[in-house]
Amino acid sequence: MFSLIVDQGNTLAKVYLFDQDECVEQFSSENLTLRELGLFLVHKQFDAAIIAGVKSLDEEIIHFISNMCRTIILNADTALPIHNAYQSPATLGSDRIANACAAAELFSLKNCLIIDAGTCVTYDFIDAEHNYLGGAISPGLQMRAKAMHTFTAQLPLIHFEKFEANFIGNNTAQSLSNGVAYGLVHEINGFIESYQKKYPTLQVIACGGDAALLFPHLKNNIFVEPNLVAIGLLAILKHHVQ
Repeated sequence: MFSLIVDQGNTLAKVYLFDQDECVEQFSSENLTLRELGLFLVHKQFDAAIIAGVKSLDEEIIHFISNMCRTIILNADTALPIHNAYQSPATLGSDRIANACAAAELFSLKNCLIIDAGTCVTYDFIDAEHNYLGGAISPGLQMRAKAMHTFTAQLPLIHFEKFEANFIGNNTAQSLSNGVAYGLVHEINGFIESYQKKYPTLQVIACGGDAALLFPHLKNNIFVEPNLVAIGLLAILKHHVQ
């Protein structure tokens, strides 16, 4: 089965084409247009599609895809391959629930903590019985840097790109960079340790745009999957069409 996955994130819209469980083609756009999508899909066939997003997608795009094949629009009422025990499902981001579904797909019968390091850093837990219980949301790297600049009188805006070799910053820019980067690393390590105390055989899974920067500096063994959201959306789609 060929499947089309459209994921509208906070920063980028990502479009994937899967052949069974293999992603055969993908692209991303800061502002996805119908023309872009049409060019991507020229001469391509797919049997079903799923559309999800933390931001709303252009109605023309949704209508275009829906006219081509059976299409699932992910929302709080969509049937899932896992049990969602979150107390406010209508406020749960599609990326978080997709990540939980992906964890259940990749690591069935394991307790999983999923860490998605994007605009925000999300922590999501699904137990070995496929019950999604929730987690936490924290500011991401660039959001932390912007907050310090916005809510102070003199601190400059930094654009974090790499870890400084010395964690003791000897100027203001380095001090800000270290506070953002090493602060978030210690936060992530702390969350992992807290979960491991309750679930000793915990599987930690990571994804997100800042994963490559952050996760090499953590002290835990972490499985990194850049396309985790897409894998979860595909699992939800298969739950409906197979």
